[in-house]
Amino acid sequence: MKNILKRSNKKINKLAILFAYAGTIPFIFSSLYVWFIENTEILKISNAIVIYSYIILTFIGGIYWGLGINSNNTKDSFKYYSYSIAPALICWFLYLLNLINLVNVILIIFLLNLSLLIEKFLISNNKKLDWYLLLRVRLNFIVTIFLLVLLLRFIYL
Repeated sequence: MKNILKRSNKKINKLAILFAYAGTIPFIFSSLYVWFIENTEILKISNAIVIYSYIILTFIGGIYWGLGINSNNTKDSFKYYSYSIAPALICWFLYLLNLINLVNVILIIFLLNLSLLIEKFLISNNKKLDWYLLLRVRLNFIVTIFLLVLLLRFIYL
């Protein structure tokens, strides 16, 4: 029975990993695409990537809502629930500020990396989620690099 569960979890993890990497496609595509289009079109693409980034940050928070639901420890549930809503509220607030995309992208890079540090703290004791933390580090690296590529394009407008 244990072998079946291990195999099942590995399959689920592989699927989660595949979909997680697929989630980087808009960052990669947009960051490269802006180098080949007219300056007038860059705003549309950068708006889309800012909104997509907000969605991703909110999604990351949502993962912790799920951990809170599945936790039997009240203290852990409280910290998971507290963190789960923070990214959505921060992104909502940033959207209301109506900042230029250069500033938005800088803030998104900061928030993605801050989020990773917070996640490291939140789940460092949960060995079942080591694979997830490693995945987040890799995804964070990819997304940060391509957002920096996008920032370079803003500079060279």
